[in-house]
Amino acid sequence: MTEVRPRDNSESIDSMLKRFSKLIEASGIIQEVKARQAYVKPSEQRRKDIAAGKSRIRKQQRKMQQQIDFENENKFRPRRQPPRPQSNSSQPPQDGQRKPYSAPQQRPPEKKPTPAPVSVSQESLKSLQEKFSK
Repeated sequence: MTEVRPRDNSESIDSMLKRFSKLIEASGIIQEVKARQAYVKPSEQRRKDIAAGKSRIRKQQRKMQQQIDFENENKFRPRRQPPRPQSNSSQPPQDGQRKPYSAPQQRPPEKKPTPAPVSVSQESLKSLQEKFSK
């Protein structure tokens, strides 16, 4: 039996009612009352239990997939590089220092060689035409 007593003489009925409803909800009395409102056949109860288990498994699989997607997303994300220290490019680099970065120069497009002209005699051309015209 759930009961609520006033904490002090000045506690209002509204706050006591709020505490009482929280206690009842935490103890599961409301769920039990709703479950006993109507009779549920054992076969229907089994079906409900199986459906609840399936939905619970699907929820676990969704969470696992989200975790895998999150890990894969972060695995391939490039990490931010710390800024390079500014160096004076007029001075040559000392031992242990890097040379300042310069962008690579673009090469002009390569020219493809044109194929050499092929000379075909008139006789071989006529023989090929006869061969394929048949």
